[in-house]
Amino acid sequence: MITDRHGGQVPLGLDELRTLPGVGEYTAAAIASFAHRQRHAVLDTNVRRVLSRVIHGRAAAPSGLTVAERAAAAELLPADPEAAAQWSVAVMELGALVCTALAPSCEACPLSSVCRWRAAGYPAPEAPRRRRPAYEGTDRQCRGRLLAVVRESPHGVGRDALEAAWADVRQRERALDGLIADGLVQPLGDGRAALPGVATSRHLGQDA
Repeated sequence: MITDRHGGQVPLGLDELRTLPGVGEYTAAAIASFAHRQRHAVLDTNVRRVLSRVIHGRAAAPSGLTVAERAAAAELLPADPEAAAQWSVAVMELGALVCTALAPSCEACPLSSVCRWRAAGYPAPEAPRRRRPAYEGTDRQCRGRLLAVVRESPHGVGRDALEAAWADVRQRERALDGLIADGLVQPLGDGRAALPGVATSRHLGQDA
């Protein structure tokens, strides 16, 4: 792509760099800053950890890069692009060699006197919050309701019982099709369903 679209030259602009295959936000900022000496915040894992500890007093950065992080890092950059590039390299090296994840050498850190994490007594990382997946109203809940109804009758259930178990027609039919495809439910015809192994000829016309 560099050869075909950019005349064999690595693009200068951040947006153009982002269009290259495999070049994400960090790589584009690193190229623009280190190679082209532009003023961009370069936020790798090491930089994010240093800023999180020094500025915010947290042992580790959030799991995902936030808008607030980007803004804070950009504000800390020196105004001069050349100095900003050097600053980014310095903070990156500081995180890689001194302010490491597991065994930081705080006594050797030039930022130890202003580090809020150190001043707070090195609080442990916050336990990540586990997001509980929503269940109410999902296909998973619908499948469970339908399967429970089918299990209640050894001879199969009719359409009325299935409709009473779940009102949404499209979701009910989608969930029922999934149960049949997974081999958990056996169709008996005329909208009836039963557990696998129920002979269709014996139970047509019977209801739960």
